[in-house]
Amino acid sequence: MRGRIDHFCGLLRQKLVLTESDLFRLRATINVNTANVDRNVRVQLKNVKIRISRERATVVAAEDNIKRWADAQRRTSSGQVAEWRDNQEFDKLRDLAELASLEAWLARQDADCGQNREAAVH
Repeated sequence: MRGRIDHFCGLLRQKLVLTESDLFRLRATINVNTANVDRNVRVQLKNVKIRISRERATVVAAEDNIKRWADAQRRTSSGQVAEWRDNQEFDKLRDLAELASLEAWLARQDADCGQNREAAVH
């Protein structure tokens, strides 16, 4: 009986040693993967910040272009509108008003989309 108990205890010790070894390897793998995940997340975060900076510069440039275009349109339109009004060219005035309305609506949509995109990033 003693021999069987000793044999059982020996098998149990072997299994415990193997289990401890497996746990040690698992812990080492987890530590390595954790370090890799941390590094990967930091790299991804850096890339996202770079992309946001690039896109922000593009948006600012586009806004500047729109402002210059709008200023030019206002300067041109002011003179034309006065001339058309004096000549009672109401069809041209209606067309210009419709064009301005549609452009304003599109500009509002672009601005709203930009705000939604920026809110999603932050």
